[in-house]
Formats: sequence, structure tokens, C-alpha cells
Amino acid sequence: MAKLAPALSMSLDAFHNTFLHIGDVISLFADAGHDGHTGFLSTLGLVDDRCLVEIGQGSPDSPPKKFRDCLFRICPVNRYAAQKQYWTEQKQFQMGIGSTLDDDMLSRLRVAAEKEKEQNDLEYRKMLGHVIQYGTTIQASSVSILLLNCNI
Repeated sequence: MAKLAPALSMSLDAFHNTFLHIGDVISLFADAGHDGHTGFLSTLGLVDDRCLVEIGQGSPDSPPKKFRDCLFRICPVNRYAAQKQYWTEQKQFQMGIGSTLDDDMLSRLRVAAEKEKEQNDLEYRKMLGHVIQYGTTIQASSVSILLLNCNI
């Protein structure tokens, strides 16, 4: 019986008996759903925040040319309430429509949004490497910027 080279043996083991972890980078492939279409789940890049299945663009044996748009990082679910409120108020303040906030309040919202982002980053670092359990809600962050919420 032929003996496998150590590198080949390790690469074979990497795809057997492993679990999904926070921080892993994955791709998602739709295999002939109810409509018969197959393809990789992909973002539309930096222009759009939607995802779609690129029908007929690649297969597991031959990935599409823009495979980077098909890669997602597994993350814990982030919080966005303060960031969203700051973004909305800042936009209204700049356009002069409907914002009742003064510069001081807008500054406080900015600080809250920055703190929320720091807490999200801290939570990611704390959870990095943890195994994803069945039933855990996760966030799939596109390597091309986009964020998705998923329930495993």
C-alpha cells in the first residue's frame, strides 16, 4: 500500500471531521434547487449590497473568474443600531432635512457609533476560532464588504 506524503495527508484531513468556526472563510454553492439552477452565491461587488446565485458561472470543480465575490467570512452577529442612527442623522443634518439634532448631539451619536463598532470588533476577536453549533445565528461577511445574517 502506498504511503501518502505528509502534506497530502494533512490536506485530506483538513476536509474530514472538521467544524465551521468563527473566522472561517467559505463559499456557498446552490446545487440545482427547485428551479434547476446551480451556481455560487455571489455579491455584486462594491456597487450593490445584494447577493445572487451566479447561474452557470462556475462549478465546485471550476470556480468562476470573480471567485473573491463568492467568499464569505463567518462572524458573530454584529450590532448596528447606533451606527445606523448616526448615519441617518448625519445624512439628514448634512442635507438640512428633518434633523432636529445640533452639532453636540451628532457628536455624541458619532461616539456611540464608534463604541458600537469597537464592541463588534472585540466580540469578533473574542469569538474567533469558536466552533459554530447547530442553531447558532451567525453573520456571513463578504470578503467584498457585504454582511449577511444567517441562522445555522
